[in-house]
Amino acid sequence: MATNEQGVVSTTASADLHTHFHAQKQDILQACETPGASLSHIARLIQDLRKLVDSYGEGLPKYDRGRYTEELNGLDTKLSTLRTKDKPKSRFAFAKSKRPLPAKATPQSPTVVAGPSTDREETSPNVERSPINTHTIEGRSSALVRPELAPGTGTYTLSLSSVSHCLIDLRPCKSPSSTDPSQSALPVLTTLHAKKLTRCVLLAPVLPGSAMLSDLDNCLVVVGAQQFRMHSSTKTKVLLNVASLPVIEHSQNLTFGPYPDLLLPQTPDYVSKHTEVQDFDWVRGGQSPNWSLLAKDDVPEDLLVQLSEQLDGGMDDRPSVDIWIDCLLVQ
Repeated sequence: MATNEQGVVSTTASADLHTHFHAQKQDILQACETPGASLSHIARLIQDLRKLVDSYGEGLPKYDRGRYTEELNGLDTKLSTLRTKDKPKSRFAFAKSKRPLPAKATPQSPTVVAGPSTDREETSPNVERSPINTHTIEGRSSALVRPELAPGTGTYTLSLSSVSHCLIDLRPCKSPSSTDPSQSALPVLTTLHAKKLTRCVLLAPVLPGSAMLSDLDNCLVVVGAQQFRMHSSTKTKVLLNVASLPVIEHSQNLTFGPYPDLLLPQTPDYVSKHTEVQDFDWVRGGQSPNWSLLAKDDVPEDLLVQLSEQLDGGMDDRPSVDIWIDCLLVQ
């Protein structure tokens, strides 16, 4: 596992864990749905996955550790439900019900027998709806890219890969006008993983989790996060609002500026640390040559506000995408 001198897990290692974790999670969920599957085998798979996450220790961002723990607990709950269903029904309660009982005690017999089982089965669907979903977008070019999310998605993690010459709009949709309660909840992007983006403009909200970006070339990124890391990237401008110290590694020609105030729906309750970038490859004192701060006049806030308004108005044609990319990514 790759870490820096402070013991912080590298962006590459974090991305590898993310990919492996969700692949293993899907295998476990599939095993849970397989009739006759060994519950002890499923328990070992969950235990091994928990040990893997624990092996990263404090090197993982706090939010990521909490998210993995939440998903592992969800798997444990599903396994407990399967074990309950797998147990044969006890005959003791029926034998007991034949014994003479006081009149007040008679109604209690079905409650004692059925109560725990009913509670578990009512709880299980709630657990299944609560875990964070993972959405993937890959292999897109010369287009306006938005996540296509099913109604009721809730919170989700997004993985972007192999995207070139695109406008990537990850901002939440405007509040729905429908009076249907099922349509009132908007999906919430919590964590962003992006790799292999070339000449892209990415607009994202302030995330309650982390943003981990790698292999970006000639991009403009507007994002907020609790933790921010960028790996193996070049010639990229980042307009950032971040609660903790942002980290870069194996990167060069990066510039950082503030997240545009006019794009913030509300001001976060912390002071952004976007000016305090930590370069893991620069162990000497002084300013790293791999990144610099944007001058105030170089932050294209007015253009981004115009772009935001046009996107909200329904822009979806390729000529407009090309024009905005060329405008915002002037060499």
